[in-house]
Amino acid sequence: MLILQILVGGGGGIGEISSLGKIDGFVHAAGIAPMIPIRYTTEEKLQTVFKVNCFAFLTIMGLLSQPKYHNTPFSAVAISSTSARVGVPGGAAYCASKGALSASVRALALELSKKGIRVNAVCPSMIRTPMFERDVLGNAACDENTLARIAARQPLGLGSAEQVANAVCFLLSDASSFITGTDLIVDGGKLA
Repeated sequence: MLILQILVGGGGGIGEISSLGKIDGFVHAAGIAPMIPIRYTTEEKLQTVFKVNCFAFLTIMGLLSQPKYHNTPFSAVAISSTSARVGVPGGAAYCASKGALSASVRALALELSKKGIRVNAVCPSMIRTPMFERDVLGNAACDENTLARIAARQPLGLGSAEQVANAVCFLLSDASSFITGTDLIVDGGKLA
């Protein structure tokens, strides 16, 4: 997160990254999910969603692909979404940005493997996070029945941030040293 804040937040830039020393792994865990009907989606809104959900990852990976910033082997994980594979009404911008992110992971995995860099994505479904609490549970239209319907779409119910973090830790670790270019689905069986 520090690197993302430095690059996107206008901090110290690449010099500050190099002062951290070479890194072994990177997780792009930024994302915004505005639910906007397509007729109200503007180019400006699309650019904002893509900038956070996809372009920031590509920009950071372009920098971190330079040997002076990473140890070898190096692992990068992007938090994508099951919405990269299935549609969500009002979520065209979000779905498209996460689909682009997952596609870029596959391309980068091929491009950067020669440098000892593995690139993967974790694709969670509905997960209890502060954003879920605010945007879903905080919505006046969300009642117990709505929450039950959301959870019912996933055979294992709503997931936790810890369950997603466990998948990320696996992809960062040597236990996944023969995995690159994949979307690891963490969805409680939703896509099954």
